Amino acid sequence: MKVHVFSMAHNESHLIPYFVRHYQNCFPNCDITILDNESTDDTATICKNLGCEVIPIFSNGYVDQLLSDMKNERWKNSQADWIIACDVDEFLQIDQVELERLNDSGVTILRTQGFDMVGSNGNPDKITAKYPNDWFSKSVCFKRTEIENINYTPGAHHCYPTGHVQWSPSAYALFHYKYLSPSLTFERIKLRCDRTSDDNRKKGIAYEYFEFSEIKVRREFARARRKAIGWRLLSKIIPKDKYILGHKLISKIP
Repeated sequence: MKVHVFSMAHNESHLIPYFVRHYQNCFPNCDITILDNESTDDTATICKNLGCEVIPIFSNGYVDQLLSDMKNERWKNSQADWIIACDVDEFLQIDQVELERLNDSGVTILRTQGFDMVGSNGNPDKITAKYPNDWFSKSVCFKRTEIENINYTPGAHHCYPTGHVQWSPSAYALFHYKYLSPSLTFERIKLRCDRTSDDNRKKGIAYEYFEFSEIKVRREFARARRKAIGWRLLSKIIPKDKYILGHKLISKIP
């Protein structure tokens, strides 16, 4: 059973090696295609050296609608059985054996539970602190031969798949590495703000990136840390069937 991973990147030379190795470890025979969106660092070279297909794309800034359109269409030329369409900071926690089991049971699309990961040194392999973020419970993995259209909205936070849609009974963790370290978070958010397109501004998409504020980012990172600490404590005392309550409590942490 073949898996094909699709992602897009702009100046992700720090994170991209971890991303590629993660999916190569989970799916040893997978294909990985990186749509390189005008990177000016070593992102494309790193991807090629790690065995990825690299396709240059030109968006003239960060245009969510264009990137969503590409996520909705690029995978359709693949000959793989399963598709993973995600961002380079999204690491799905499933392997070949488990996906084959789901495939054999008739599942065609995976449910996920998003988690924001919170680190200090920028190494995803060392980050264990996390908290649930339902906004990142994205439908990133689906069966190409059964799903005709995935129909992602901008940001791919929601989708409206058509075809033979059979959701997995359980949700699989989707780790979101926005908060790698204070300095890297600062750098990546500033870059996103600097590249926000006029199209995004006109449509009001990803408005949190319209203006960059160092104070705002530092407060956001500190809040993420508090949430990770809160979740570590709550997850020890709340039964799994009460996790929804835990999610609500975490979301209220200031």
